[in-house]
Amino acid sequence: MRPPTTATRPQSEQRATKHLAISFAELLHTLSLAHPIRIRHALAKYGSITLRDLFSLPDAFSALRFAYLVDKVYDNDIVIRAEPTIDLSTLFPHTIFHGGDTKKYLRALSRLREVLQ
Repeated sequence: MRPPTTATRPQSEQRATKHLAISFAELLHTLSLAHPIRIRHALAKYGSITLRDLFSLPDAFSALRFAYLVDKVYDNDIVIRAEPTIDLSTLFPHTIFHGGDTKKYLRALSRLREVLQ
């Protein structure tokens, strides 16, 4: 029996073949311009993402947007690769762990560990 062609595969299998490679700076810029709902819909196309040149997030706004992205990546079973790898403990600024969104950031770190390859 032959495997299904791209045209007959379910959408979830088609999505798994698409890959996004983007610099972390470009990703953060895109997140700052787009409404989160648009980000969620855009992610539905991809099965994997490569983030290049990761660095510590500069502020709480960027951190919150990135945490939302990580939640959606996790929900959609998208694999993330980081080039080069980064120590996740340095990704979020330590100053943001004293506010009301601390649980979101900790959840994002936990989920990021699961989706990173």
